[in-house]
Amino acid sequence: MTSCVKIITTAAADTKGTTVMLCFDHKHYIFGSIGEGTQRALTGAGAKLMKVREVFVTGRTEWENVGGLVGLLLTVADATAASVAEAAKAARYKKSRGKGRGNWEDDGLAEGRHLSIFGAPNLNYKMATCRRFAFRQGMPIDCQEFWDDTPLGQDGMREPDFVDNNTRVWALTIMPASSPQESRMTNMNSARKRSHDEFEDNEPNAENVEETPEQKERRYADMARAVVGEMFNSNWRFDALVEDHLSRVRFPATIFVRNPQTKELEKYTGPIPNPDDPLVLVRKPWPGAAVQALPPSTPKPQAMSYIVRNQSVRGKFLAKKAEELDVPGPLRGTLAEGGTVELPDGRIVRPEEVLGPDRQGAGFVVADLPSAEYVEPFVNRAEWKSEAMMEGVGLFVWILGPGVSAHPALRKFFEEFSHVEHHVSSPDHCPNQIVMQQAATVHAQLGVVDPKRFHPLVHDNKTVPQQWAGRTSSEVVPLPDYVKPALPYQIIDLGPKFGPRELIRKSLDIDRVTNRVAREVRALADAARQSIEEERARLDEWRSKVPCPDAEIITLGTGSALPSLYRNVSATLVRVPGYGNYLLDAGENTLGQLQRVFPPDELAEVFRDLRMIWISHMHADHHLGTVAVIKAWYQHVHGAIPLPATDPPAAYWSLDNPFDHPDRKLALVADVAMTNWLAEYAHIEDYGYSRILPLVAKARYDNIPTTLSWIQPPTIFTTADEEPLNIEVPRSRYEELFGLQDLQAVNVIHCFGSRAVSLTFPDSTRLDPTDPQSHPFKVSYSGDCRPSKSFAMIGKHSTVLIHEATFEDDMMNDAITKKHSTTSEALAVGAAMRVKCALLTHFSQRYQSMPVMEREEEKDGEVDAELENGEDGKMDVDGNEALENEQEAAAAYDEDPTAETAAIEPEPLDLPTAAIEPEPHDLPTAPPKPGFTTYYPPQRTAHKTTSTTKIKASPSMRVGLAFDYMRVRVGEFAELEYFVKAIEGLFEYEQLERDKRAEKARLAEFDRAKLAKGRKMKEMAEKED
Repeated sequence: MTSCVKIITTAAADTKGTTVMLCFDHKHYIFGSIGEGTQRALTGAGAKLMKVREVFVTGRTEWENVGGLVGLLLTVADATAASVAEAAKAARYKKSRGKGRGNWEDDGLAEGRHLSIFGAPNLNYKMATCRRFAFRQGMPIDCQEFWDDTPLGQDGMREPDFVDNNTRVWALTIMPASSPQESRMTNMNSARKRSHDEFEDNEPNAENVEETPEQKERRYADMARAVVGEMFNSNWRFDALVEDHLSRVRFPATIFVRNPQTKELEKYTGPIPNPDDPLVLVRKPWPGAAVQALPPSTPKPQAMSYIVRNQSVRGKFLAKKAEELDVPGPLRGTLAEGGTVELPDGRIVRPEEVLGPDRQGAGFVVADLPSAEYVEPFVNRAEWKSEAMMEGVGLFVWILGPGVSAHPALRKFFEEFSHVEHHVSSPDHCPNQIVMQQAATVHAQLGVVDPKRFHPLVHDNKTVPQQWAGRTSSEVVPLPDYVKPALPYQIIDLGPKFGPRELIRKSLDIDRVTNRVAREVRALADAARQSIEEERARLDEWRSKVPCPDAEIITLGTGSALPSLYRNVSATLVRVPGYGNYLLDAGENTLGQLQRVFPPDELAEVFRDLRMIWISHMHADHHLGTVAVIKAWYQHVHGAIPLPATDPPAAYWSLDNPFDHPDRKLALVADVAMTNWLAEYAHIEDYGYSRILPLVAKARYDNIPTTLSWIQPPTIFTTADEEPLNIEVPRSRYEELFGLQDLQAVNVIHCFGSRAVSLTFPDSTRLDPTDPQSHPFKVSYSGDCRPSKSFAMIGKHSTVLIHEATFEDDMMNDAITKKHSTTSEALAVGAAMRVKCALLTHFSQRYQSMPVMEREEEKDGEVDAELENGEDGKMDVDGNEALENEQEAAAAYDEDPTAETAAIEPEPLDLPTAAIEPEPHDLPTAPPKPGFTTYYPPQRTAHKTTSTTKIKASPSMRVGLAFDYMRVRVGEFAELEYFVKAIEGLFEYEQLERDKRAEKARLAEFDRAKLAKGRKMKEMAEKED
């Protein structure tokens, strides 16, 4: 049985956790940290996620270890569901032609729909907190927590915690030698200020339940586990309506009634409440929405490690023995597979008569010790002294926190097991290598074309310890010679022969990939720089009309739905000198992107100046990186020290002026679902919630301005008619608290809670404060949405517009269906706003190229008329019902928390485009001219007939497309257009090189297959002789 261990990630800036895979031919298992960026790293390593059915999470249940779990599970679930559906379709087709095998599509595929997650306590709680934005149908997920261990029996063994045909796994629950004091965290209670004890006292029948605190914790954990089961194995349907009396409907909700004459469904327009209490129809809430709050929990200190041993391998078939027993050839295969056969003369031959002794399966240990307190409890375990438990174990993969490897007890353990392989992943011993090599390669080559916008990424292939670990080289004790630092992409074979392989992929050599940039591309880049110098006077004139020209836009993630090889998901940082830094959305691994863009000293400055995080909506590609960013800010700014807890904790918020606290420097502004999620997750980890200002933005509607409020998170006792505590931020405090003059947000058409926002900075940013026609610095951000007139209105005279452009213009139907914007629609919004800089981002991961964009002279009022009367003047929501008033449309869609898109929905068919053959383009031979934009970012496939997007805007509006890690100063934004031809040429040449490498690999694989077939035929001929 062939199997191996693959080290996918090691400790690094954007993959702080360590992930390994156990691989068999037909099934894979994931072990280790499932931190943010894990699914992207697995994809980059070529891992077959479709073969994964079990995930074993190591370490404690903390965001650093589980922050990527939701994204990974949803990706696996979607891929599996698509595969199962395709296989079932094929099975039905065969059955219809008389070739089917009963209910094969129902029975045979059931196992393929199931995912099992194993880990430390609070794993279910963490997953359950995500219930309002993560769910799938028909994909059972079982999260099993290990609270303690079963002791070894007299034979030195115990039953494994997981068994299948390939392997056996024993969970090791490690408690620290001295539990660190739990952080005192702010725990928001209801307006009645119930404490944790009051929760227990108020449980139904609490006085009749006699249970220990441990039993109560387990019961609460079981409740969370039940919620997780409902999240991923529900039969809920969006179009299912249930009948109920109006008085029992929970608001907000969309209500229907059936017309007695036409029998058609109509929206209910009667009074609320209605004294007649009529029967109405409402959507049944999907399971996540039905669970208002989870029972309380606390941080848990247990850290998980695992012993893994493959099943024994059946012995070698002894042909000579079979001949002696007169076993005919056709029956020998059955015996070789372990079956019993009956010979023609009636004799029974059993497999043990013709097979050699079984071979012991190889094994390995994944040991996760986050701090020195875990070392002695780990090394003193009875398993290490049990020959029965350790039989076949030949490898330890160590995941160690800073300073742990120097612990004397661990050094002694290394010596005792010096006869086995040791690979250590730790920031003390692993350099800050780049794992996302495809994205880094593209960025490095873009840096050759335009080094001002594409700075070198922070990395180091040699130096240890890593800088971000906060240690110096003199503090690190070198590892023994027989203990190796873990390397990404290292493979250790477990069987049939044990041992490490040569690295399948070496560290990224930046010089090598930049040297690949063609001379013709370099010439185009040189010509662009020359054109900029020649046009310097005109560019300086444009810059002189731009407020805050030194403000900087950093596009950290520019892709949609899922992380891809070339682009991470949404996040944009705006740095405004003298006012602060503002993060617009924070998709998964935003922190990793920040740590690649900024060296440690500058990153510390970024966090010190961070004033606000804006989350546009609750899709995972826009917010799953928030907790990690807040925790890093918390560590940099506050040394990870929480605010002193109040008694009860909610008392702080009952102050007359809760915004006066000097230590609440970071505002988190989002929909109430986001602030509630952050409050709920804070029960199990001190990530800095006590130090932030979580605010809910109430969207502008009917000329009523946006308000920002702290709203009391619900508890399990909150009733439907109970109004939560709501404290509004006085507008007079905006500049002091946020560095802003104003923040306006509007509902937009995308999913429940979607908002677009405009941030207006103080009047001191005006070019001429005495001129009423002079406008302050202003940034508008769309999030995900259809083009919006309301957004264009609040964003009028923005300096910078950052707008999603998910689809090309020839995919308008997709844009409407999935509630996104096309390129030309996004530019029309920018033109209507009269923006200086329009930056397009959030590109669908399915593409490799962007359409050509050409500028046309705008006629007076033309853009405003198109936005007002064009096909998007009326927007489609709720079954393509056209609503005249756009704000009404957005509010109608926004009011229903059962909306299907409130769950994370990766865009359908966002598949890798390696199999899509892009058409070659003629390389440009002349430098570009200002006012003309053409980009070909990676992962965008050129269509056979490339459409041209017409830019109808003032010549003062400059257009650019975002790339991951790009940094552009607002005053230099116009320079982007000069490099478009060089960038286009770069991607064309790179595509040609990829095609050549793919063809070379295909031919090599063909040659290998041909040789293997020849060897097999030769062996068969020899056997016949």
